[in-house]
Amino acid sequence: MHVYNETMIETYLDTIAQSRSGLATPPRTPISILLDFSGSMHLYQKKAEQVVQAITTQMLGINRRVFTLVIILIYNGQSEVVYLGDLHAFDIEQWLTSLPEKCYGKSPLATSIKAADQLLSRVKSACDLSGQICTVPFYFVISDALTTENPPIYQQIIRKLSDDLVNHAKIIIECVRTDVQNGLDFGGYRLALDGPKTLSQVSRCIRAMRQASSTEAAATKEMSGQVIRPHKQDREAYGRYLSEVLIANMMFFFSQNREG
Repeated sequence: MHVYNETMIETYLDTIAQSRSGLATPPRTPISILLDFSGSMHLYQKKAEQVVQAITTQMLGINRRVFTLVIILIYNGQSEVVYLGDLHAFDIEQWLTSLPEKCYGKSPLATSIKAADQLLSRVKSACDLSGQICTVPFYFVISDALTTENPPIYQQIIRKLSDDLVNHAKIIIECVRTDVQNGLDFGGYRLALDGPKTLSQVSRCIRAMRQASSTEAAATKEMSGQVIRPHKQDREAYGRYLSEVLIANMMFFFSQNREG
């Protein structure tokens, strides 16, 4: 299993920070996948791998966007960055073969999503240095939502995430088991990892992302709010516009999803 150390992380971030950006440079959307391979996930290991494969392969069909992909693996009581790079360079088939054979160990679930949050913030800072437009980040949590952390640790992290969601600073999609008690709730949109339609729901979610990413039209009137497109030269305003369209599409998709 290939683990990214701080030197490797800095090298990738420097590549973004030092790149030349102009009006023709596609916006960048940071994506984090938190993959839970702790012991309590052993019955859902294969399903979790399929969800990662569905997310990464279907996102490749989204045009006019560059994706930074971060994958953090929880295994043996630790969380490690096991992929960091542009999505188009990610080989899902080879990567899957590098994963541990069996789920094992405790789950520092909240601490792991905090680590993802900090890393994606660094991606945003690197984009700011190069002048590349960067949208609101996506977080995919694939887990049974169970943690072995103490309440003071995970409660503080969840409060911070809740504030960010209220302020539309990130989008969290939780693909989690619905048959467990006392599981963590990060306040994001939920897909049932233990349901019969998990992969089809993931596919529909990615299509909603594609609709917002492949066009420069404002959000449709069925979506929440009225989004007005600024000129691309105003990179901060244009980044907010793209983020608002992504957020509106996710709100619309999951409202439909809850209705079946």
